[in-house]
Amino acid sequence: MPLLNHTSLCKHILPVVLWLFVIVACSGGDGDRHDPADLAEGKIRVGFARVDVTPEVPVKLAGYGTFFFSEDECRWSTGIHDPLFASAVAFDDPDGAAPVILVVLDLVGLMVDDIATIQRGIADALGVGERSVVVASTHAHHGPDTIGLWGVIVPPISGRQEEVVQRILSGAVQAGIYAWNSRVPATLEYAVGEEADLHENIIFDDPHRTIDDTMTLLAAYDEERRLLGTLMNWACHPTIMGQNSTLVSSDFAGAYYRIMGEELEGTHIYVNGTLGAMIQPVHRWLGPDAWDEVDRVGRGLADDARSLLTGATRVDDPGIRFLETRDVPVRMWNLQYVLAAALGLIDREMPPLGGYTSSPMTTFAIGPVTFGTLPGEFVPDYSAILRNIMGGDAQFLICLGM
Repeated sequence: MPLLNHTSLCKHILPVVLWLFVIVACSGGDGDRHDPADLAEGKIRVGFARVDVTPEVPVKLAGYGTFFFSEDECRWSTGIHDPLFASAVAFDDPDGAAPVILVVLDLVGLMVDDIATIQRGIADALGVGERSVVVASTHAHHGPDTIGLWGVIVPPISGRQEEVVQRILSGAVQAGIYAWNSRVPATLEYAVGEEADLHENIIFDDPHRTIDDTMTLLAAYDEERRLLGTLMNWACHPTIMGQNSTLVSSDFAGAYYRIMGEELEGTHIYVNGTLGAMIQPVHRWLGPDAWDEVDRVGRGLADDARSLLTGATRVDDPGIRFLETRDVPVRMWNLQYVLAAALGLIDREMPPLGGYTSSPMTTFAIGPVTFGTLPGEFVPDYSAILRNIMGGDAQFLICLGM
């Protein structure tokens, strides 16, 4: 369900976002910045993992439609085209800085309570701090309703199936643990390019609409130069398939995973960028037989990523320079969310319209590569500003984050 006004929301949160990124970039967070000479003493350790979290039962699919009167009217899954994953990468600094475990799920999104469950599960199992665990979603529109919005409005019946969500959260915890336990000394390389042909901004037919074409890639190799995996950041709704498709799928993200896995070693993870207002595939909302187009976009992204790999730059100082998470105030302008909470569709207390809630945001840096999570469908209008403030040679703007 879209925000009533992406740009308005982002304008209200932007000063706080900038404040967080500026404070952390300048201060180095909680004192975890290292001298390059110290970092040369050891290598960063990196591990990747992937866990299949595809629902085993029919689910109410998220992302499209509003339904009334009966659950039979909901958009139920009728099969599985490709699996949904919880993918994870763990970064462990040899010099003692707080580690980072990034978990990315092929879901429309997660509320903060579910993210906290994943953080606690991984932290308790591994003995790391909860705020070392960073969680994001790809915004898939052909996975289960993890929010509650795609059930029945009248009478109110949440679209969220609790047993399905709990299995997904358990899979996310497993992915984080597996990634941590698989970490090995690694060399990191990064690259930045552009992919402008596969997405567009269709917001309100505004001639001044903006888009962020940036594609950022981070790759990890073991000591024998085997590719452990990659992390790729690019902005687009995964909505090639439309409302009439009822097969579980992660859309072009799934095609990207498959094609990268066929052509390269390792685990390859997609994290979405500033996709709000409304960054869509050039060919979108297609019918149930449009899987060739899904594969075309997945292959285009995989070709871009492989091309970036060939010219990637080695990270000479691969220490975790800082890790900072803060709760930031967010003003509630989304009437649909307020009403959904009042009806009990969303199991979370919501402020009144115009009131404030909070959302956690995380920023960290590994050598010259900086990362920042952004809540919800953040618009691309401020991408250039944020990249400039984050600094470094490459930036990951992770939407649907935390």
